[in-house]
Amino acid sequence: MSNHPQLESLIQSMSGAEKRYFKMNAPTNRKKGTGQFMKLYDAMVNGRELNKKAGENRAATVGYLYNSILQCLDTFHEKNSVEFKLDRMIRSGVLLFNRGLYKQSMKMLMKAESAAIDQEDYARLQIIYPHLKSLLGIKTDYGSQTIQISQVLDRTLKASEELHLQARLRFIQIKFQQSVAETANITEELVEELNTLVNSTAMNEVGEESSFFSKVTASQIWSQYYMLTNDNEAGLIHGKKVFDLCYSGGELMRDHGKLLVASAHNYMMRCMRARRFDEMLRVLGQLDERSFKDLRVEVVKLETYFSNLLSYYIVSKRFDDDQVLTKADVAVTDSGEKMNQNFLMFIFTLCSIFALYKGELRSAVTWINRFLNHENRHSFAKNLSVAFDFRLLIYYEQGKMDLLETLLKSNDGKEVGFNDFPQVRSIIRDFLLKEVEGSTNKKRNVKAFLKSLSALKKSGEEPAAFDFFPFDEWVSSKLAE
Repeated sequence: MSNHPQLESLIQSMSGAEKRYFKMNAPTNRKKGTGQFMKLYDAMVNGRELNKKAGENRAATVGYLYNSILQCLDTFHEKNSVEFKLDRMIRSGVLLFNRGLYKQSMKMLMKAESAAIDQEDYARLQIIYPHLKSLLGIKTDYGSQTIQISQVLDRTLKASEELHLQARLRFIQIKFQQSVAETANITEELVEELNTLVNSTAMNEVGEESSFFSKVTASQIWSQYYMLTNDNEAGLIHGKKVFDLCYSGGELMRDHGKLLVASAHNYMMRCMRARRFDEMLRVLGQLDERSFKDLRVEVVKLETYFSNLLSYYIVSKRFDDDQVLTKADVAVTDSGEKMNQNFLMFIFTLCSIFALYKGELRSAVTWINRFLNHENRHSFAKNLSVAFDFRLLIYYEQGKMDLLETLLKSNDGKEVGFNDFPQVRSIIRDFLLKEVEGSTNKKRNVKAFLKSLSALKKSGEEPAAFDFFPFDEWVSSKLAE
């Protein structure tokens, strides 16, 4: 283990292309004694320690290397972004104009305009058009680049209108989210306020000729509206529309990959509620085949893909995939540190539930232990309390009665703050204690267990416990065996 864990983890996170770029472009200034930082970099890349040089301030070397890497990574990714390339073309066009090279300036700015239109970057078009107008004020004929001032004015107006529409739609979207966040329950007053928002002028202006992002934003608003008003079918239609728009977005999705992943997740959640499992499987397939150059987006895709794939299998009761747990293990091993840790823990629980239903009990214990032993487990305090009892049920399935008896009579899972579901936990532990003590009528005991769980679920108390694991459904499956 390195003495500089933050620097080591940063270097380990770098791709091969990023490392090559850093070696070629790292700032060097030997007069200030910074040449040592590249030796330290090479040593750490190769897993070696570098002896401290006489008179060297190692803390300063480490700090300089850390900041140099961040600076190069920023430049590396900036140069690969569409926005950077657009800004460079605009600056080049202005530079050529200021030097009196009008024909070259026109060519560069027209190229920038074409790229901005492809990206629906109306803000940058508003920068480009005044420069084109200035060029035409000097000369109107630039050979193949001929364009009229009236055309420039028309394009400026169209870009302004679309930019204005997008701004109003974004305002509605934020206002929509704000109104929902400030209200604990869906009231008639809230629905009336949401009706006003979705029937606003801006929403009615969105049509087939509108820009991609305007159509996506409007459909997102409608999708959320129908979800809140319990019109599941209409919400499903708009959720599909958002995903299909994003999936067919082509180059527009290059710098907006998270939008595609989020649209897939939201649509699959709606499909799962509507039990449209075939459609959910279609989206999973399309998401799996799509790769992203941005590592951050690729990690979010992995989180989304595996959480929804496992949910699909569990909710649809399809446990015939023999490779899904192996694939999930590879994914979390390779990318777990980069994932949202709460999402990672959610995947642990889904893997454990899948393994339990599939009858792979040792695997089920392994996965739930990864959840219970995770350093971030305290952020899941509520789920943590019921996860202990979920593990007890796995031990029960394994027939480990001696272990169960020891745990039930110990403080397993009874830490301070880990008793947020006292009724569920009491019902589970009462059942297990009877089994451990040798119930004379096992079937009657299981029926009583199911009756207690069903009554609690129907009462609406402690619903989050049943969100973690459908205990009542599992007991029903035991009775059916």
